[in-house]
Amino acid sequence: MLAFGGIWWLGQAVRTSAAPDLAAFAGSSVVRADDRAAAGWLAQEASRLGNRAKWLAVAGHAQVDECAGAGGGGRLFGGGIGASVSCERTDTWFFATASSASADVSRLERALAKVDGWGRFAAVPSGSASPPVLPMTTAAWVGPAGPAPPQGGKVALNVIWVAAKRELAAAAMGAAQSQISADRVSYLLVTRPNLAEVARRSFTAHLHVLVVSIEDSYFFSSSVTPPGSMTRSTGTAP
Repeated sequence: MLAFGGIWWLGQAVRTSAAPDLAAFAGSSVVRADDRAAAGWLAQEASRLGNRAKWLAVAGHAQVDECAGAGGGGRLFGGGIGASVSCERTDTWFFATASSASADVSRLERALAKVDGWGRFAAVPSGSASPPVLPMTTAAWVGPAGPAPPQGGKVALNVIWVAAKRELAAAAMGAAQSQISADRVSYLLVTRPNLAEVARRSFTAHLHVLVVSIEDSYFFSSSVTPPGSMTRSTGTAP
């Protein structure tokens, strides 16, 4: 019975631990300011992307802005259950193209590396992401071209080439992956892509689709207390 009671107590300690209040985080002046900075920079990047990739025709657009929480603040044997809150924006563009995957991706890489500061392009095989998606190319912002992303965040760019209509939904999921490792997610903004319209603008003309997503993880805290209530721990998630 002692062992059983100990197990029950342990379970209660885990289940009743404090969890981050995502609404309080999202509504704080600190997170709102970081979010506005991320939105402004992503809008600039979208404009620059359109200027650099004029050989591509825009077929659709999607946006996701979310804050996610993981863990809790309970204490166990003098320690604690790790908790964190992270917020990120993802801007995704669907382009119709008649070229091959290698030609389009290589041409886009050259344009982005030369003028926009993106580099360290790397191929990610199909199924290696979570959830599994189509093969993609990832990139990191390395500078010195500008405008530089807001300080304190972590940005990334992903490119997915879609050869067939049946792959479009998987590509959209991969381009705007939510923070799936989180226990709770609060969506601040969701603009869903019209995949039927994307398909009409592309595959009906025997073209392909190049999906380009740019994300900015603009806030991270290892505390369950929203910023403004106490000094926050900032930086990018490990």
